[in-house]
Amino acid sequence: MNGSRLIFCLSLSAVALLAANWQVRLRGHRAASAPGSAAEDRSMASGAPPSGHTASTSNPALLSSSSSGERRIQGGVASQAQRRFSFDWSAVETTDYRRYADNLRAIGLPEELVRSIVIADIEEHYAAARKGLQRQPAIHDASWTEREGTYQTNEWERVAQMRELQIEQQEAIKDVLGIYVERPIVRTPRSQNYEAYEYAISQLPEDKRLAVQAIVEEEIIRDGKNHDRPLSGGDAVEAYRVSAAQRDAALKQVLTPEEFEFYERSTTPCGTELARQILGMEPTDQEFATMFRLGYKCWQDSGGVYGWWRALPVPPEQIDAAQEQLQRDLETALGPERYLDYQMAASDTGQQLKSLAARYDLPRDALTRAFDLQRQIDWLDKGPASLRQVGNGLIPPPTSPTEQPREALEQQLQQVLGATAWQAWQEGRNRQLSFDPVNFR
Repeated sequence: MNGSRLIFCLSLSAVALLAANWQVRLRGHRAASAPGSAAEDRSMASGAPPSGHTASTSNPALLSSSSSGERRIQGGVASQAQRRFSFDWSAVETTDYRRYADNLRAIGLPEELVRSIVIADIEEHYAAARKGLQRQPAIHDASWTEREGTYQTNEWERVAQMRELQIEQQEAIKDVLGIYVERPIVRTPRSQNYEAYEYAISQLPEDKRLAVQAIVEEEIIRDGKNHDRPLSGGDAVEAYRVSAAQRDAALKQVLTPEEFEFYERSTTPCGTELARQILGMEPTDQEFATMFRLGYKCWQDSGGVYGWWRALPVPPEQIDAAQEQLQRDLETALGPERYLDYQMAASDTGQQLKSLAARYDLPRDALTRAFDLQRQIDWLDKGPASLRQVGNGLIPPPTSPTEQPREALEQQLQQVLGATAWQAWQEGRNRQLSFDPVNFR
């Protein structure tokens, strides 16, 4: 086998481990090294070298006499008891991966190192074929159309071959080492949340991962081919809906209801966007599951079709009604305190005020009051549309629209924050940030 540089480094590490092992054993076995001792008898009976040449294995096939091409390991203090230990790596390495793994174990390597060496070697074995099937990336200034591209018949054949190659490599590792090793999910030029798929699959029970990955990959390829027909308008939405329904039906045959919901909220835009929006809330698993169910219902009531945001045309008043219902349901499910945490996490104003409160050690009641006052001010300045969130369509409105003048609300906010925090808040809210490189020259 042609080893890569990684395999060579791992091999050197293995030899170093052997050297350390031999050096420790040398002292401990000196007493048993005398002629006629039990240890000497065992060495001779097994065909291994005498104890002065003790190795970490009793297999004589892995040891050989000294020659110029052999690696030598020396240990101990220069004395009569010091011996040279000759190690022939070619006696360990073989094209039979099972024997190769057994040989590595026989010379005393820990199982973790055996796995690393064998997996790296199998990776190297498939590297050339994998490289030949990889799609050439678009140039750095390519247009979006060029980057996404289209898959013609020969391209879909290449995707299928790449997938089969990855499965073959995964099965080879399983066959040799008896362990499951994750493989990348099949990629196409179509924009997909591939990393989310891989994460969700990795969190499922190991005995279900292969089946789930196969189902998801079939849907990815099916959806990609639908885009290449090409379909448009209602036909495209219907094809997407049918494809998603087929995948869901197959997944439900493999997963429990709880596992299926976990996969959905970990991979759908509704779930991943919700997770991003409420980072500061730090919800429990139960809270997040509840918010996802309510958010996904709002997604569907607003015209969403699985991962497509508002794929179906629905009246604007239906969307507003769905979002208002979402807020009522969230408040009921979470309770007043946690609903407030959700609102602050889901809005820029709340996130900024939480940072301000942490900086100036403001108590929670001051933060709560400041949050409500500032959003009433925003409501007066920009109207309800300014508070609408994108993604899941989450709208955290103020407690109630106010009839107080803006100046009165600002005075109250200043009193709540205090002079120092109020000044910092004003400066921070009005500061315009630019990431144009010209500004950093």
